[in-house]
Amino acid sequence: MFDEIKFNHIVPLPFRILLLVQLGIHLWYAIVWYCFKIHGINVLALLSLSYSPHKYHQRSFIDESQYGEYATVTPPDISENQHLLNGINRNIKVTLLPNFSGLAVYWMAALFVDDDSTTFFLFRAIVPTLLLIHTIYRFFLQRGTIGTVRMNTTIRRILLGDINSSTMRTNDILISDSLISYAKVINDCGMFVWKTYIPTELNYNTELETFMLSMPALIRMKQCWFEYLLTKQKQHLFNFIKYSIGLGPVLINLLIKLRMERLTEDSDVSAQLNVLNRWWYVLSTLSASYLFFWDVKMDWGFSAFDILLNQNGSSWVILREPNKLVYNNTAAYLLIIALDFVLRFIWFLKLFVIKETEVRLGLKNKVGNFLFGLDFLSLGFALLEFLEIVRRWLWCFLKLESDLVKLQYGDASNAIPLASVKIG
Repeated sequence: MFDEIKFNHIVPLPFRILLLVQLGIHLWYAIVWYCFKIHGINVLALLSLSYSPHKYHQRSFIDESQYGEYATVTPPDISENQHLLNGINRNIKVTLLPNFSGLAVYWMAALFVDDDSTTFFLFRAIVPTLLLIHTIYRFFLQRGTIGTVRMNTTIRRILLGDINSSTMRTNDILISDSLISYAKVINDCGMFVWKTYIPTELNYNTELETFMLSMPALIRMKQCWFEYLLTKQKQHLFNFIKYSIGLGPVLINLLIKLRMERLTEDSDVSAQLNVLNRWWYVLSTLSASYLFFWDVKMDWGFSAFDILLNQNGSSWVILREPNKLVYNNTAAYLLIIALDFVLRFIWFLKLFVIKETEVRLGLKNKVGNFLFGLDFLSLGFALLEFLEIVRRWLWCFLKLESDLVKLQYGDASNAIPLASVKIG
């Protein structure tokens, strides 16, 4: 009996989605706590957010719900960051117990209720659906405090592909790029709805799957294009290209799956699949390399690649000058860079996996890796989603630091109060 138990029996897909969303919120709390409590960073100032109405332009006094759409006129006091921590913590307490209680109730139902019964469907599908709606509402959609209004308006702006690049760029980029890391979780939502609530015996629609995986990248592409048209700065055009290349492997997977549907009808399909397979490797390598370079050079502002760009000048450093490192832990910086590299290229491990489907179909070049190598209900797939979310979490730490340093060394009028932090 126990040999037949799979990961999906222990943590069904809807609960996995729920727990990964909950994880993201806990990690955001950890970022704010560490930056504010340990290093005295005024995170609210970086987000252009304040819990004091007097920090905003007077026109927002007309309607309190408008606070979320306005950047602060003057930086918030460092002590206001505690309000942000309290707000996140309050929502965590409201959602954590119900979510884990729902999973515990499912485990009990799995032991005593028939799998095919309506009662079991209630605990396996309906309950986690309601819990997921409740969690998303509490963290992203509810309106009450200035902080929750800001999150609400930011989410609505980002889902439309818009960005407030003039006064809230850090605020919008953190959420937008986090959605990139949640692309597979978003697709899991589509898979769950398709399998649970749509009355069809067909497999999950391939075109819908491609759209769900691509949606976060399409949002960032629209934002990058808007910023390029607004500023004419080439870095936004290069950023647009980065996300475009990142869509390459997703589109190749779509073509592979469409070709696989014709496997028994067209004798030439196998050769086409081998060609597509090679292109998947090429685009995956190009995308991962581009993304890693952009993380290190552009998002984190490190100098590791300056020697390749002939920008090293008289001296070359891997990170930044010591007076521009807020966290001031060289080993931690290097470890994060190394982890980012490994997780950007983790797809390479698929090369070492032998797939029975590949042998059965007589295909070459491990095409089965991309189609059947990862069961979306497996522990391995969940682990990959978890690792990507952790990678983004570490990315956020260094992105916040980089933006802080840019503010401090940029226009003096943009300098923000940093409490105990002294750089420069």
